[in-house]
Amino acid sequence: MSVELVVARFNENLNWLRKVPKNFKITIYNKGSNNIPYKFIKIPNVGRESNTYLHHIIKNYNNLSKTTIFVQGDPFDHCPNL
Repeated sequence: MSVELVVARFNENLNWLRKVPKNFKITIYNKGSNNIPYKFIKIPNVGRESNTYLHHIIKNYNNLSKTTIFVQGDPFDHCPNL
């Protein structure tokens, strides 16, 4: 996979993921409730989103996608046109 979207989620609604191109790999790190209809990786609620991003980089260092996009569970405050 050449593009991966890494989502750091607490309890945000992730319905916007339906609009992500189908050829993107989506990895969701969930620190909140488990009531989401997406496959996710549960991690402890420690640190903020930067902790989640660093966790992903360390755990996948030898297998990172050519392009990795890191976003919060609700990225539109920072990037309205995402």
